[in-house]
Amino acid sequence: MKVDPASNIPLYQQIADGIRAEILSGRRREGEQIPSVRELASALRINPNTVAKAYRMLQEEGVIESRPGGGNYIAKRDASAVRSERAARLDAEIISFLAQTDSCGIPRTDVLKRLMEIIDNRKDS
Repeated sequence: MKVDPASNIPLYQQIADGIRAEILSGRRREGEQIPSVRELASALRINPNTVAKAYRMLQEEGVIESRPGGGNYIAKRDASAVRSERAARLDAEIISFLAQTDSCGIPRTDVLKRLMEIIDNRKDS
């Protein structure tokens, strides 16, 4: 995971978003332990309070759970909730992408045609 101190997005939000993305992509699985606050803060070279804030936010959302004396773990989540979250994230990315192509004056038919060409040519999907 990386954070960008120059971003307009607060670091704690970047951390929380990064962990959510790792879960949605399958890189982090239910029950898996995540780095301690100090470990992640050290790896990212940021203040531990920033990581702690991100972890508190994720705990409040039910994304991670804390086990006393045992660290933080990816919480068990309903499969339909995960599917809904993936769909919402995909929708947001598509809307953002379309806003960018619209601002460049690229016709949607061209966008769709090029997208299909790229999908057809990708071998790893």
